[in-house]
Amino acid sequence: MINATLFIIQIMEIILIGQEKALEQLSTGINRLKHADQMLDDLLPLPVGLSDRQRNIVVGMREIVRYLYQQAVFCYSLNAITDQDLAKVLGTTRYRLDQQMSHLEAQGIIKLMQEKPKIHQLTNDAYLKLD
Repeated sequence: MINATLFIIQIMEIILIGQEKALEQLSTGINRLKHADQMLDDLLPLPVGLSDRQRNIVVGMREIVRYLYQQAVFCYSLNAITDQDLAKVLGTTRYRLDQQMSHLEAQGIIKLMQEKPKIHQLTNDAYLKLD
């Protein structure tokens, strides 16, 4: 009986340590995401005087970059998201997403990782600027 009790106590301690580490990682990730939001202004500035169309393009590009950064921070790229799924998550059309992705690729912010299905991720330079 005593061995079973000690075993349960040890298991509970292991669970507690795991939960504390998970909370610490989550807190660190949230802080990194907040910092990245601030750095996003440097990476993709939103100039004054843009037309609504131009503003929507830049805002969409910022949403893409933010999502890809968030994925890198919290998922460690275990489950890369396809462009098609990214369009659904962001609530945009695939056509608009493709246009924004082309702009981001031309600026060296993202790179194509896989052709079929299309999967993009942040370039190392962009990741380091946001981190």
